[in-house]
Amino acid sequence: MTVIQDEAGNYLSRSETGDWVPAKMSLNPTTGTMHVYDGGDWHPLPGEAPSAAGAFGRGVIRGGTFGFGDEIEAGGRAALQGVSSLIGGGEGQPTMGQAYDKGLAIARERNEMDMKEHPYANVAGMVAGGVGTALATRGAGPRIAAATGVNPAAGMVAANPLVRLGVGGAAAGGVAGFGEGEGLLDRLGGANTGAMLGAAVGPVGGLLVSGVNKLGGRLFRAFGGGDPEVKADRLITRNLDRDKVSIEEAERRSTAAGDQPVAPVDLGGRSTVNLGATAANTPSEAMEVADKFVEGRRLGRPDRLMTASDTAFGGGSGTDIPETRAALRAQRAQATEHYDRAFGIELSPDEYARVAPQVNDRIGQDAMQRGLRVVELEHLADGTPFRVQDYGVTRGEGGAFVPVEGQTPNMRLLDAVKRGYDQIVEGFRDPTSGRLQLDQYGRAVDANRRSYRDALTEMFPPYRRALETWSGPSAQMDAIEAGKTAMRTNRDVVADRMTRPPDEQAAYRLGAGRDVADRVSDPARASGAARLLLEDKQMQARLGSLLPPEELAAFNAVLQRETQMTAVERAVGPRAGSQTGRLIAGGADMEGHVSGPIMTGIKQALGGHPVQGALTAGADILQRRIGQGINPATSDALANKLFNTDPAARAALYASLRNRLLTDAAAAERVRSFVAPVLRGVSEQVGAASSRD
Repeated sequence: MTVIQDEAGNYLSRSETGDWVPAKMSLNPTTGTMHVYDGGDWHPLPGEAPSAAGAFGRGVIRGGTFGFGDEIEAGGRAALQGVSSLIGGGEGQPTMGQAYDKGLAIARERNEMDMKEHPYANVAGMVAGGVGTALATRGAGPRIAAATGVNPAAGMVAANPLVRLGVGGAAAGGVAGFGEGEGLLDRLGGANTGAMLGAAVGPVGGLLVSGVNKLGGRLFRAFGGGDPEVKADRLITRNLDRDKVSIEEAERRSTAAGDQPVAPVDLGGRSTVNLGATAANTPSEAMEVADKFVEGRRLGRPDRLMTASDTAFGGGSGTDIPETRAALRAQRAQATEHYDRAFGIELSPDEYARVAPQVNDRIGQDAMQRGLRVVELEHLADGTPFRVQDYGVTRGEGGAFVPVEGQTPNMRLLDAVKRGYDQIVEGFRDPTSGRLQLDQYGRAVDANRRSYRDALTEMFPPYRRALETWSGPSAQMDAIEAGKTAMRTNRDVVADRMTRPPDEQAAYRLGAGRDVADRVSDPARASGAARLLLEDKQMQARLGSLLPPEELAAFNAVLQRETQMTAVERAVGPRAGSQTGRLIAGGADMEGHVSGPIMTGIKQALGGHPVQGALTAGADILQRRIGQGINPATSDALANKLFNTDPAARAALYASLRNRLLTDAAAAERVRSFVAPVLRGVSEQVGAASSRD
């Protein structure tokens, strides 16, 4: 319709020359509605024309009430007018008869506009309403016949299905013919015609419906509709597609996982996980399969994480630390021979003169007292006697050690002084950061310590070899002990530790491996520890200092995989906390249709046809009726597929999914090529009928 309204509210239409001119208008005196003429036909005012959805809906009502929709509406208006009159309507109010006539005129005018403006939608609605009513009243004919008391006829109706269909069709056709007529005689004639047509068409339609049902069932079964394995494959494929994960990508992830206990439910996305959760919580064997899957992975998590930790840190979870310590003690024991040889050296006055300043200074005397006290305590711990004369000293006031006057100090005493210097410098180490916090005085003390030690090792090679043989293993054993708290130590201290000699770095890393292993050894805490190691920035900083980039990346990949696996287990585990809302939604989603080849082909064939909307809705209803939803058999099939961690089974599943896609696509094309010509014919017939009306 080419009619517009200008700013002044006037309606304009196109003239033959293309100019806008005042539109012709007409008033319906019964309904009080205005129409405009566009040069070809009369139409409602702009903005008052019926919508396609409204035309379809009124068509459904018209078909579903056997054509009595307008009379029913008019009767409602008349009843309301009668009630209004009873409760105080005054003069000038229309009578019930007038209200009925006006309501009937309005309804029929709207029906006429529906057919004029949206014929396809209106006809589709009438077809849908009529089919629905016919299916709902298929038993009406036999019941009417039986109620008449004509026993032979009732017996024949009850015994013969074709007769039952004929009687039902006659009853329905008679009512519909009466409703579509105008006036009593016209209605009686319409009822007679409708009854005869209904009696003839009823058996044919019934047989057609029965045949379609049987054929549909056979087609459904032929295309795998009743096979839970096929349903499961289609559900998995659909949810992978929702996750934007192709079958090829899921298979690549499966291959990358190797022999790790990864299952297909891990390899998609949130939709695939929700599918697994819905299947796992459906009362069936799927619950047991899911429970074993979750518990098996949970119990195996400590071993997997400790294996990854041992690979990254060089050990720590087993007996390697005590074995390493035993080996270091054995190495350190070899220092005894070198110390015995060094302690047998007799110093000349000139040799002692090189170190005498560091010994005689007050700091050197403090170092002597500290060092001899350490030696005394070691003897006490070993249960061996401590003889002061072996060190060339005696006891003075308060138990202080005093060198024997006139005697050159021996190597045992000079070694004790070196150990005392070490203790004094160690006192400057910060207990929190683990670093030496040397002030000016501390740096001077440390410089004297180094000068003293260098002089002794230069003059006496056996003493140098003894220090090296002892200090190396000792430093490594200290590093192992320090490493056991690495993941709780200041990140800067960890970084400083990893700047020391390579053998100390390896020992510290080994101790850190024990720290990590202790964190993940309990199945109840392993997943939380893995997430903390992966996501906590301080933890990642420590790991970054402890591990080279390649080892860190590999270890983080394991932590990431275990964290994701834990999230899946919590989602699908039947023992998990309340999941009611999500599982209800998942069940509803699975009860919805999953397009198999039959429905896919039909929907493809519907594309572009005028009756597409109505028939697509019907196809959806049909598909839900024939059952693509969740049930115990489908849940069991899903569980066996989604929760299988065997690499060969995963590969077989993805091969099956690819084959199912190819098979369904070929079948859908066959259905489409069969249905499309039929639908084109139906569309042409509907269009022709609308043109005649």
